[in-house]
Amino acid sequence: MTEQSAKRQKTFDTPLLSGRSEVTQPAQSPLLRFLHPTHYAPIQHQLMQYLHTKDVLNLCRTSYQVRSYIKAGVWNINAKLGRFVDKPEAFRSQLGRCDGLISGSFALQFLERVVWNETHLDIWLENDDTWLDMDRYLEKQEGYVCSDSPVVRPDYMPAWEYPDCYTYHKQDQSGKHTTTIRLILGDGHPIQNILHLCCTSAVVNFISWNKVFSVFPRTTFLAHETVPLHPLDDHSGGLHAKYSKRGWAMRTTPVNSTLYGTLTEFRPSPISWTRYVGDRQSWVMPLNTDGVVGSPRPDRVLECAGWSMCCEKETVGDVWYRFYGTIRYTISAPWIRSNVLKYSYTYGSLIKLQDELERATLLQLTKLDTATRKDLIKGRSPADILAGQGGFIRYSRFEKPAGWDYWDHKLPTLLARLGQGDTQ
Repeated sequence: MTEQSAKRQKTFDTPLLSGRSEVTQPAQSPLLRFLHPTHYAPIQHQLMQYLHTKDVLNLCRTSYQVRSYIKAGVWNINAKLGRFVDKPEAFRSQLGRCDGLISGSFALQFLERVVWNETHLDIWLENDDTWLDMDRYLEKQEGYVCSDSPVVRPDYMPAWEYPDCYTYHKQDQSGKHTTTIRLILGDGHPIQNILHLCCTSAVVNFISWNKVFSVFPRTTFLAHETVPLHPLDDHSGGLHAKYSKRGWAMRTTPVNSTLYGTLTEFRPSPISWTRYVGDRQSWVMPLNTDGVVGSPRPDRVLECAGWSMCCEKETVGDVWYRFYGTIRYTISAPWIRSNVLKYSYTYGSLIKLQDELERATLLQLTKLDTATRKDLIKGRSPADILAGQGGFIRYSRFEKPAGWDYWDHKLPTLLARLGQGDTQ
């Protein structure tokens, strides 16, 4: 055997290639072990006390394992809900059945990892029969009592908005501590009311039965700033003063197009002028659902909810309300409905998406019997309908035949194709 052959034979006779494994696993970092949410829970808890949320988020970016450990220990939704309910899993199941959302200061506290003892738990629900199920659950299963006192509107809402609001109280066994839950009712899905009624960007966070969402996370949790979403007045000024004391500075630079580079979360797509809940600018975090019965409504109904944002051009003059208008954004989230969608969605700029849905509806109309189809079309040509005369198809309700195709499952892909970015 030549020297070269001997070297080749020696190369192939290594333990790795001969089946005799002598590979040793690299030692695990002590930090990773200490971050384990159950094995070293007290150590993880102590370590996290010294880190701001910004630091925790940066730490989560280092590896998937670190992120999963921290999320399980730091963002434990059942532990946080334990302040208000005795059975968090059952409560979250009821929240899913009612298709409700938790918003307001509780969602902000949960993501920021703080507790403000004087705050309440606000649950946003659609004003239909489903909210009565939550009412019965709170009273029968959690021991809450609905208050007969005047309705107290959440202070993060505009002073001129008065949605139906019911307040529930429960005292602990000592009788010294009272917890409060508020049911806030509005027409349509709660996401639209949250987007329209929150006065400032720091509180536009919400929790469903299985996920938590923040649509302005960089501004809120990295920069610790908040941007007004309604005209500034005595009411909203007091709200911003309160949140400034809690650590969120109000952004006072006029919000105009020159700032889009730094306020990326407030910059809509240049194509559609729409953002949506599940886009790449949002922070979407799945929650532990062990023991929780989910909602029958798919997650995409919430994650595809869209809105548009606009701001006035800077106008500094003698009129105060015009000046205050230059340092706020306005959110618009109208409903979009279609006969090829099982569910209703909010959306910012309706034109492009509505065109796609009109074409899809026209295609499905071929599945109707001739008489029904002629009655709906009423002599209009396809060109007329696609040119904007298709509202009657959009809003008409009729019995769908077997084999009617719905587009809900295609909506995330369609939104991405329309130029709004990737869904999460």
